[in-house]
Amino acid sequence: PDYKGEQQAKLAKMDKETKAKIKADALAMWDEEDFFDEEEGAKDELEDIDITAISDIKEEKLSPEEEEQRKKTIALASEVVGEVNEDNLMTATIQANGLPNTSDAQKNAIVNAMSKRLTIVQGPPGTGKTHTAVRILSSWVKTMGYKPLLATSECNVAVDNIAEGLVANGIKVVRIGKGEKISRRLEEAILDNLVQCGLEQLKEEGKDMYEDDVIEEVGEEPEDWRSPAWEAWSANKARRAQKRAFEHQQTRFMQQKILDEAEVICATTIHCGSVKLSGFNFHGVLIDEVAQATETSCIVPVVCRGAQQLVLCGDHCQLPPSVISREAELRGFTLSLYSRMTMT
Repeated sequence: PDYKGEQQAKLAKMDKETKAKIKADALAMWDEEDFFDEEEGAKDELEDIDITAISDIKEEKLSPEEEEQRKKTIALASEVVGEVNEDNLMTATIQANGLPNTSDAQKNAIVNAMSKRLTIVQGPPGTGKTHTAVRILSSWVKTMGYKPLLATSECNVAVDNIAEGLVANGIKVVRIGKGEKISRRLEEAILDNLVQCGLEQLKEEGKDMYEDDVIEEVGEEPEDWRSPAWEAWSANKARRAQKRAFEHQQTRFMQQKILDEAEVICATTIHCGSVKLSGFNFHGVLIDEVAQATETSCIVPVVCRGAQQLVLCGDHCQLPPSVISREAELRGFTLSLYSRMTMT
């Protein structure tokens, strides 16, 4: 197929230029201490790169319509969310400014996230982005009284790190996902495990109208459909079908009950599109490691679930999203949401 169409070529060019800028910015910030002594060849190789030439790549000029849309977007992101409780906001501000082992930049991010429509937490590895994300979600719940909230990332490890921090802070967390991909330390917060415990409790309380040993196995269907044996088999089959339907209904009810009671729901960006979360309208959505997630992945929690407030955590100078498909790269799907923002 021909991918040299105007739109595809434009997206591919934007992707290439953005990656070049990110590389140039990273190289420009390095100094002598950033290189290992035993890797002298690596430094010499990097010195051959014309950083100035890369940095001088000019951004494509926006059309009047695009410039107007950009201004509207910035204004929307900067505005204060309506109906903010001023007393709670003042309390959250005081608490944030009094947090120990927290930098001024982290405190400002926490305070801004209490009222602003969009908050961006950017910093290199080890600067406390996840710690700040946990603080923001905890303040939303405990001080501002916001519920439910959605914490997400494209990576299961990043989601688990936030979930563990929230559990340590006493937040009621529900982790959605496959158990084998989730940290063992979160077993008591996994949705499937909570549902199973809830069903067992209902059974102990006698609210389960079916007992496991009441209905016999269906077995093979008798050949003579007019015989009493066939009628007994048919009645037993109908009862088993009724029991399965009841159990399915109970599971859905328990699942919805647990999610409704959760203060923060944690899931990967793709899992946010699950039918389990259909009908949920979150007050706030926080996306961690957003620079390593594709735009299409980040769109799922933002568009499908919606929110009054959005927090993006990450660093666009780190590794970009991992995209194997050459077709996706040519069509511009390798850009992260952070990279798109730096272009505009």
